[in-house]
Amino acid sequence: MDAPIFAEFLAGIVRSSWQEAVLAAVVWILLRALGDRVDARWRCRLWLLVLLRLAWPFFLPSPVSLFNWSEAVISVDTAGEAGVEDPSHPLPFVLEQGPIQWVWLAVAGILLLRWVGSVWNARRLRRDSVEMESPQVLGLLEECRMAARVGGPVRLLESGRVTGPCLVGLLEPAVVMPAGLVDDLTDEQLRFIFRHELAHLRRWDLPLNWLLAAVEAFHWFNPLVWWVARQIRWDREEVCDRVAVEGRAEACRPYGQLIVQMALRRVPGLERETAGVLSLLGVWDPGAGSLRRRLRALARLRRGGCTAWIGPCLWAGLLVAGFTDALPLETEEEHRPGQVRWEQLVPVRLLGQQQKAPEENLRGL
Repeated sequence: MDAPIFAEFLAGIVRSSWQEAVLAAVVWILLRALGDRVDARWRCRLWLLVLLRLAWPFFLPSPVSLFNWSEAVISVDTAGEAGVEDPSHPLPFVLEQGPIQWVWLAVAGILLLRWVGSVWNARRLRRDSVEMESPQVLGLLEECRMAARVGGPVRLLESGRVTGPCLVGLLEPAVVMPAGLVDDLTDEQLRFIFRHELAHLRRWDLPLNWLLAAVEAFHWFNPLVWWVARQIRWDREEVCDRVAVEGRAEACRPYGQLIVQMALRRVPGLERETAGVLSLLGVWDPGAGSLRRRLRALARLRRGGCTAWIGPCLWAGLLVAGFTDALPLETEEEHRPGQVRWEQLVPVRLLGQQQKAPEENLRGL
């Protein structure tokens, strides 16, 4: 492992984590100030911008960038090894130390392996589940699928390994119901469940879970990354709840009762056994904090109060200010992690040879 090159890679991750912290603080302040006037869909999209700031590696400098105000910009130049000899650039020197690099690799590798194990458990859950054959229930699922404009068939499975309805499969999606639950629910309650899970499917929440897992693995050292990921999961559940009740205030109370009923069905042993599966699926989160939050969101839906234009304006402004980089300072070298030049794609040693004697390229002509 080439320590200087890997140190620059880690420096880029650290810098993007710092910028994500600034962006997350701005989003949090705005959402706290505006309160219920921002719809859950736009709250989720705002937090997704924060997440994508971590996942997207290339940014153009701009005078309107949110990061122009700060002078705490990390500058790294591995070609000149400024971080090794220049005390004004301590971060690259720290990141070139072997123990630091191996610790980051070990934790990131463990988290990625945990994610792979969860995906495998989801495949096994789908394989071991039993196909449901009730014409009435299958008809309700098909009715909800057509209303949600979901293309392609959606299977309905039953399993004793889950305690709440969940969605599995990206290419061949299926709704998995706990064993015996269908017999205890009315047609209206089944429609609530199917609309909720199909909303996860239509919103591509399963691939989003993979992106969340990757970002959490690469930025495991930043607690704000985990906090933002939790905000995204909570807000998208609120969005799917709104789809489940079809925006109707009169449906909020029976739907809230159904959520509580699902929470009371929890079996602690089963939750521990399938924790890796449920954490990566579009599911009814059984946590007490999430339950209270969702019930409060249903109460807000009954009262109304969201302003339609605020969310799009915030999102557009944050896209312009947050997805650009700070202009280079006069005393700062041109290259910083996160601002990728074509020279970074060329091996450092080859670049050094070319820079030493460029006139050698003319010999023999």
